[in-house]
This record gives sequence, structure tokens and C-alpha cells, in this order.
Amino acid sequence: MFEQIEKLILQCKYGRALALVKKALKAAHDKNVLYRYLVWIYRMKGDAGKALHFSRHLEKSADTLCEKAILYRMKCDFEKARKEISSAGSIFRKQKDKEGLSFVFWVRGGIERYGGRPRTGYGFFARALRTSKSCQGRGYALCGLGGTGRLLGKFDESLGNYREANRIFKNEKDRFGAAYSSCGLGSALRMKNDFRKAKEFYKKAVSLYEKIGDEWNRAYSMWGDAQAEWFLENEKDAKSINSAALKIFSKFKDPRGKFYCYIQAANFERMSGNFSAAEKFYLKCSKILKTLPLLYEQKLLGIQKKLIRKKVLSPVLIP
Repeated sequence: MFEQIEKLILQCKYGRALALVKKALKAAHDKNVLYRYLVWIYRMKGDAGKALHFSRHLEKSADTLCEKAILYRMKCDFEKARKEISSAGSIFRKQKDKEGLSFVFWVRGGIERYGGRPRTGYGFFARALRTSKSCQGRGYALCGLGGTGRLLGKFDESLGNYREANRIFKNEKDRFGAAYSSCGLGSALRMKNDFRKAKEFYKKAVSLYEKIGDEWNRAYSMWGDAQAEWFLENEKDAKSINSAALKIFSKFKDPRGKFYCYIQAANFERMSGNFSAAEKFYLKCSKILKTLPLLYEQKLLGIQKKLIRKKVLSPVLIP
């Protein structure tokens, strides 16, 4: 049964894999492997809370520390995430495990990117790309460079990195990677004002995430899709998609995801001339950042604050 479960996980068929794991847990005496499957499945389905719950049963190892670091990052507990990944890095260095260290660099890059430090994240993703020997490892490092590069204004480079990653994932038949890089391609194209093509990639990512059963990452793709729709003058659809993404982030208690939906709503209202409504969404964003100190996001909010207070209608893209 273990082989069947692993095969389903690698095929991103998480619903079927989860059903088999739950069935196996009822009869198994040694449940360690099954708990690791549960952590893996719930993380890939975007449910960091459940994954963290089952991670308590895992043996202490560098791999477990990496897993927990990713989960804490998803829960926006960046300090705990940094602590876990630093410990994992120490173990891999002692073991002289180069591929393990490459994974540590990738995880740390994600922590810094989502933790509001894209420049630092970019450096870690570059190290991951230089040290990874696996095709998929390089693909995910390229996605990291694409995401942080976009936040740093390197739009052409971002597009190139996501295209290469997408090619790798297609060759490797990695459905999650294909979804992840498709969302990235949408974001890079959006920042280059190719909204129609961006929309196509966002829709593809949303569809793939829906098939995989990953609501959390689907919500981030929906957020980007909402912005593309707005600049294609589909304002009603844009607001509806953004609201749907907000519901998903609220379900998973993701303050960062909620921040981005609120700042996008503020941007939509401001560009429509509804400055009082924009101000209300701005205040929601401000409240989140009081307990979640994200430096990059604080800059984004500062831009919106000036635009709202000065009653500026000019269109502005949110990276």
C-alpha cells in the first residue's frame, strides 16, 4: 500500500492518497511513515494547520525540520520558520549533504520572500539554483527567482525564469510545479502589461490547483487573475474573484493572503474613485501589518495610502 500511496502523491492525486493513508492508519502498528505522508499531503493541499498537527509525530531529523519550516512559513510565523530551517542547515552541513543544503536554501528563500524580504530571498534562491543537481530542484529554484525577481522589478528576468521552470515541470510531468510556474508566468506577464496572456496562465494555474485539491495556492492564483481581469476592464469579475480568494485565505487564517486581497480591494476602489471604501480596506491592511511586520508589504501599503489620501485615480499594478 505504501508504494501505491507514494505513487498517488507524486501524481498529485492527494484526495485518493489521503483516503488510503487514513485507511492504513487503522491497521498499522508503525505509523511513522504514514504520519509523514499526512504531513506531505496536507501541506500540498495548502492546509498548514493540519500538517503541523501531524508533524508532531515525526522523528527528529533535518527533513522534518525543513518540513516544519515550510509549514511555519505558510502560517506566517517567520521567526519559527527561520529557526527550524537554520537547524536543518546545521545538520546537512555536518552530513556534507549538498542536495539537502540546496533544499535548505530554497526553503529559506521562500521564508524571506513571504516574510517581506524579497532581496534576501532572491539571494537564497540563487544559491539553491547553483547547488541543486535535480531537475525539479532547479525548477523550484527558478520559480523562487522568478517570484522575488518580480518583486524587485526584474520583470524580463522573472518571465524567463518562470518559462524555464515551466518547461522543466512539463518534462518531469510535475503537475504541482506546472501549476506553480503557470501562476508565476501570469504574474510576470501581468507586470509587463500583457493582461490577456496573464489571464490565460492564471486560469490554467487555478484549474490545475483545483484538480490537485490545493485551495491555498489556488487562492494566490485567483488573486493575480483578479488583477488581470481588472485591467482587461472586467471590473465586476475582478472584484468577485478577489472576494472568493479572500474567503479561502480567511478559511486558512492566512493574514498575508488577506492583506493582499484587502490592498487589492483598496486599489480597485481607489481607481474607481470610491475613496472612502478604499480607505476602509486600507485600514484593514494596516491592522494586519501591526501584528505581521512585513517590510515589503509596508512599502506597498504606503504607496496606496498616498494615492488614497491625495485622491489619485491613476491605475497602479500591485506586484
